[in-house]
Amino acid sequence: MSAVDLLAGIIAEGTKVSVASLQNPQIARSLLKHGLLRDAGVIGSVVCLDCDEPHAAPVVFDTGEYGYYCPINGFVSLAREEIVAVDVNLPSLINRLADAFGCRRRKSTPIHGNTWRVGAVHTDHGDVMIYFHPRLANEFDARDLMDALGREMASRWRLIITAQGRLPTTGATHVELYEITAFPENGEGLVSIVDLRKIMGVPESPKTGAPNRFGEKIMALIRSRIADGTALPGRNEEAKAVLTLIRQGPGPDFPTLTTVKGYVSKARAG
Repeated sequence: MSAVDLLAGIIAEGTKVSVASLQNPQIARSLLKHGLLRDAGVIGSVVCLDCDEPHAAPVVFDTGEYGYYCPINGFVSLAREEIVAVDVNLPSLINRLADAFGCRRRKSTPIHGNTWRVGAVHTDHGDVMIYFHPRLANEFDARDLMDALGREMASRWRLIITAQGRLPTTGATHVELYEITAFPENGEGLVSIVDLRKIMGVPESPKTGAPNRFGEKIMALIRSRIADGTALPGRNEEAKAVLTLIRQGPGPDFPTLTTVKGYVSKARAG
């Protein structure tokens, strides 16, 4: 399970979850360290299995320890590490998505309900507007989303990112979080792994000026580093690392650091 898969699963829960219940608690701790998850105290209830019918039992703190009350066994103590909880830091997630795609016109609070505007990505054919909605699995989710989008300016290009579900809505392209982002092990946030304009169907801009003979090689190297998790979080640091790898090949002609920086920005903006 990848970090993005785990993050999406927690978002889809719609509430805080026990770290002990997660498939990979170590990944959860990494997401917590980088601010995409946050400490949520302890879970509110556990399942009591000691009765004839298993049932939810509220977690309480009594006489200096956590536990729950069972009709058969009375007070059953729980170690705190069994019930410590996390939930998603949505403002941080939205900011990291905006950084990954190089967005402008960002918004740090929901536009309405559970719908967030991540921001706008410029193209020669108009801005691609990116939005985030946690789940898009049923008509109620779709209605909430459309109500929020009705409060925004109309846009030809709209991308809806969800943690779970892609129920079609009018005038938008839908993707799930894992399809367009990755969480590099040595990074501090999300990175784009797609060409945003291609998945949106934005026409290619006419090419002008002299062709860049380094372009394909640089972009292939940058995207492979994003995909395998070796990309560095800072643009300058990543550009220097990429240029070092290129210079290990045959010379004597190499791109400049400024050129490589430009391709790093382009790759991360989709």
